[in-house]
Amino acid sequence: MQIKHGQSSVFSLHSPIKVEIVVLDGDFPRENSQDWNTDEFNSSILEKRENKRSLLLGDSKAQLRQGIASFGTLKVTDNSSWVRTGKFRLGVRVSPGSYKGPRIKESITESFRVLDHRSKFNQKPHPPSLDHEVWRLLNISRNGAIHRRLDAAGIKTVHDFLKLSIVDRQHLCNASEMYVSQNSSN
Repeated sequence: MQIKHGQSSVFSLHSPIKVEIVVLDGDFPRENSQDWNTDEFNSSILEKRENKRSLLLGDSKAQLRQGIASFGTLKVTDNSSWVRTGKFRLGVRVSPGSYKGPRIKESITESFRVLDHRSKFNQKPHPPSLDHEVWRLLNISRNGAIHRRLDAAGIKTVHDFLKLSIVDRQHLCNASEMYVSQNSSN
C-alpha cells in the first residue's frame, strides 16, 4: 500500500500496537501546522530537567486494540515555566520498535500551562480580604517571626489587624514589634 502526502488510509491491524504518551514543547508544531513528520515530533519531546524526576508520572504506555488505548492516571511533575513558551502539550505516538508498517501519525493535545501549587498557596492578594489570615498582608511572612507574634497575641486575620490599628495601635505595635510612624495615619 502506498499513501501519498495529504492522504490517509484506514487499515486493520492484526496484532495490538504499543503506544505511549509523551510531553511536548507547547509551541509544537511550528505555526500550528497539522503537517509534521516523525523527526519533528520526536525532536519536540521534552526530557526531565537535570536533578528532577520524570516529567510524566504514571503508566504512560498502553496497548492499542481496535483503535482504543486506555491509560491510568498521569501526572505532570514539573511546572511549564522553564519552557520558552511556558506551555506543554501531550502527544501520543506508536512506541518505537513496536510496529512495522505504514506510518501512524502522532496525535497532540492543545497546549496548556502547568503551575506550581506552592506559589498559588502562598500568594498575597491585593487587596487582601478581611477574613484572610494576617500573613497575607505585605511584609508579613507566613510562619515568620512577626506572624508568630501576631498569632500569639490573638491577631489572626486581616480584620483583627485593621481593627487594632485603629482601636489600640500600641497593642498592635507591641505584638508585632513593628515600627509605626506617626505619619502613617495620614
